Amino acid sequence: MLFNYFKIAWRNITRNKLLTFINVGGLAVGIATSLLIMQYVAFEQSYDQFFENKERIFRVDWSFNQEGETALALPKAASGAGPKLVAEFPEVEAMTRIYKTFSPVNVSYQDKVFNEAKILFASQEFFTVFSLPLVSGERKSVLDGPNKVVLSQSAADRYFPGTDPLGKMLRLKEGDNWDMSLQVTGVMEDMPANTHMEGDLIVSFDTYIHPGSYADGSFYWVNFYTYLLTAPGTTKEQLNAKLNPWLAANEAFNDSSEGDKPTASVMPLEDIHLHSHYTQEMKANGSYLVVYILMVAALMILVIAWLNYINLSTAKGLERAKEVGIKKVVGASRGQLIGQFLLEASLTNAMSIALAFTLFQFAQPLIHLVLPAQAVWSIVFEGELVWQMFVVLLVGAFLSGYYPAVVISSYKPAHILKGRATHSSGGHLLRRMMVALQFGLSLTLLVSTFTVKDQVSFMLNQDLGLNIDQVVVAMAPNASGKVKPEQLDQFRAAVLARPAVTGFSATRMMPGEAIFYNTAGQSFGSRGFNNNYGQGGIDSYFIPFMEIEFLAGRNFDPTMETDNRAVVVNQSALKLLDFVTPEEAIGKKIFWMDDDFGDWNVIGVVKDHHQFGLANAIEPIIYYQEEEAPSYFSFKVSAANMKESIDQLSEVYGQFFPGNPFDYHFLDEQFDVQYDADRQVLQAFSAFSLVAIIIACLGLFGLASFEAIQRTKEIGIRKVLGASFSGLAVLFSRRFLGLLLISAAFALPLCYLLMDEWLNSYAFRMELGWLEFVLPVGILFGISMITLLYHTLKTVRINPVEALRSE
Repeated sequence: MLFNYFKIAWRNITRNKLLTFINVGGLAVGIATSLLIMQYVAFEQSYDQFFENKERIFRVDWSFNQEGETALALPKAASGAGPKLVAEFPEVEAMTRIYKTFSPVNVSYQDKVFNEAKILFASQEFFTVFSLPLVSGERKSVLDGPNKVVLSQSAADRYFPGTDPLGKMLRLKEGDNWDMSLQVTGVMEDMPANTHMEGDLIVSFDTYIHPGSYADGSFYWVNFYTYLLTAPGTTKEQLNAKLNPWLAANEAFNDSSEGDKPTASVMPLEDIHLHSHYTQEMKANGSYLVVYILMVAALMILVIAWLNYINLSTAKGLERAKEVGIKKVVGASRGQLIGQFLLEASLTNAMSIALAFTLFQFAQPLIHLVLPAQAVWSIVFEGELVWQMFVVLLVGAFLSGYYPAVVISSYKPAHILKGRATHSSGGHLLRRMMVALQFGLSLTLLVSTFTVKDQVSFMLNQDLGLNIDQVVVAMAPNASGKVKPEQLDQFRAAVLARPAVTGFSATRMMPGEAIFYNTAGQSFGSRGFNNNYGQGGIDSYFIPFMEIEFLAGRNFDPTMETDNRAVVVNQSALKLLDFVTPEEAIGKKIFWMDDDFGDWNVIGVVKDHHQFGLANAIEPIIYYQEEEAPSYFSFKVSAANMKESIDQLSEVYGQFFPGNPFDYHFLDEQFDVQYDADRQVLQAFSAFSLVAIIIACLGLFGLASFEAIQRTKEIGIRKVLGASFSGLAVLFSRRFLGLLLISAAFALPLCYLLMDEWLNSYAFRMELGWLEFVLPVGILFGISMITLLYHTLKTVRINPVEALRSE
């Protein structure tokens, strides 16, 4: 009997080629798209999961407070916190402190010179806390003592191709700040892409801070990523309950009021990538909200695909009514019929899943446009996710086959053999509800796509408060030591002599790059003193170069010696410093947390500009004049003959600063990198919306086919009585368009709430307008009308004599 079921199932699959193509193709596309989404989700959830003691590792986060409110929160801790925690918390077995360089540093070996951006100064227990595989070197001693460095495999290949790097000496130099000779004591495998850290050179911490020094035990210098390896079973709640009482009791804060004392908390290593969004993260983190939205989108697409299959199967079920009637007459039970139709559904789902995995495999080059090469497709089948997906596919396949099997097997033989096989009114209602649900899910994806698109466009087109177009940024020379003022003036004159170069500036900070923070106030301990202000070391050319507008006061003047203790503040800093107007601040003194807690003279106030992307609030920034130790050279270059202009700049740079690589980028492109995650979400939703629309329209096609079959005789009678094509089109379409309107009435308010909540995660956001909601409805309306008019035309063209001959 089972063989006969297989034979009948295969005959039906091969006989109805169009139906099979739509069913199998629709399900396959839906499943493949969901698998691609889950590949992204699995990669995002895999961050830091490969560390052996991942559940026992916590990062210490620090908050500066003012009058009981958080003024600045950082993913870092004071330099003295880590050693104290190991000594005083029995739960803490080991800790490591990390200092990360935020601008590239010159590293050389003989004639090989590179600007390295991924340098970490890490304490001795780094490789104890983090189980990164070492290719060579002793794990416990590679960072024990000063002037030692562990290279990633790719860095080792860069400096020492084909040779053993152990024992070799590298030179690390940043102007006159650093000039270090580092012995290579180990080589580690490259850090995987799915970790929140990044490092090609791990330098021993003792190279940066001398053990036992004031800096080593300071509770004021909050600039170090601090990770704790705790005893098994230690929880975040346990540590957080002890941290703040311990910190408040520290003698360093005896003079601080209760509301101004810093606070600390811990974050589990496994939560950092998706849940940590502080200023100065090690690298850009993901978003748990985006991951959850994508998981819901994957489920929505699967539901749409299965609803489509159910609609098509039940629509075609009437064509097999006589088969069911005859089988029942000759003794077939309803259970046997359900088994037969379930077998057919299982074959269809199996074919769909096989095709889906084939499409999924071929789509890997596309997913790697969004994910790094390490995010191989096999990651989907690791851990609990594979079982969750297997259960979803199994349950979905069963339910999508079970309902049509029950419906088709329920036909009554007497009605069937008299030619009166119809579905119940309840069946009609359920199918229409499924189509309405498909419409609603498709509308949700479309509204999401248009909202993300408009928000990305809003961020890209907003006035930043400065002009970053046609700006080429190169790393300032590090290998040759501090740039002398006269040398910088000569270099400036040489580059400005080139017709294509219209501006030049040398600074320690650039828009879009991480900045350092410090504390300031009108007086020591005054209102606003515990707020942390971004510090911007710039030259006297930077503000006009970037076209930042002055509200009051003047720019820096390098000929005035007093400007060495002068600052220019932006509007946000002005407000925090408790000045009412820009004019009021001019000539006033502020205390700035430098080495001697000295006072600085406010000489100018500029309009706010965006140091970071529009997802972030505007930073309060205090600019000071820094002419001798720049990190960046910026060139304003005309758009014509850009390649030739870059070559000329490289040539002049090499003449003045031999031994330094000319590494450059375009400022606008680098700034826009901050929006890459939003662009990826937009690309994903655009693709998913297209898939959802295609699958939903297949469902509409199926239900319209069913309606057309059911109403063929009715339409034939109406034609005989003189009905026009337009009248028949309205008659045939109004039910479906009504379903679209009903689904829109339920889906759009929900979409508004979801999208408004998502937009609230941005400091600067667009306002939702009618276009984001009307346009998706219009798109679905247009596609639905084309589908329905096709079926109307097809049915109307049937000769009424053929339609009514059985009557």
